[in-house]
Amino acid sequence: MGEARKVRGAGTRLHQGIRTGLDALRNPGSPLSVLIAEDDQVTSRTMGLMIAWEFPHLTVDTVDNGERGVELFRQRLPDIVIADLDLPGKDGLQMAAEIKTLKKETPLIVVTGCSDRTQLARLCEIGVNHCILKPYKVQELFAAIESCIAQLTKETDVRSYTLF
Repeated sequence: MGEARKVRGAGTRLHQGIRTGLDALRNPGSPLSVLIAEDDQVTSRTMGLMIAWEFPHLTVDTVDNGERGVELFRQRLPDIVIADLDLPGKDGLQMAAEIKTLKKETPLIVVTGCSDRTQLARLCEIGVNHCILKPYKVQELFAAIESCIAQLTKETDVRSYTLF
C-alpha cells in the first residue's frame, strides 16, 4: 500500500528511465507517461494493463491514494494524470487541484461514480480536462487519453513555433 507500481502490458517494453513533458514529445520513441491514482487494486491494475496494451508508447505508474499521487507527480512530472475522485486521505478533487497548481497544463482525467453537480462544477473550475462517470466503457477512457495526447502534441507544436 502507498507504493508506486509500474505497469507493463503484453507486447510493451520496459522503458529505461522516464523522459516526460516537452522532451518526450520532441524525441520520437521516448515515452509519454501516465499516472493513475486509484485505491481499488483490481481496478488500478486492470486500467493500467488496458492502457499499456492500447497505448504501448505510454509509461504507466499507479498509486493508491491522493498523497502518494501528488508525491509521485512532483518526482516524475507525468504527462497525463488519471484519478479516481474517491481516494483515501487526499481525495481526487484535492489531488487534481494541487497538481494544477504545480503544473497547470497537465491534462487530468477524473473517474467518478458521483454525479453531484456541485462537485462536477468544481472539477471544471480546477481545470479537469475529462470527467468520466462510472460505470464507463473502456472506449471512453481511451478517447479521453487520446484527447489528452492530442492536446500535449498541439501545445508542443505551438511552443516550437514560438521557440524558433
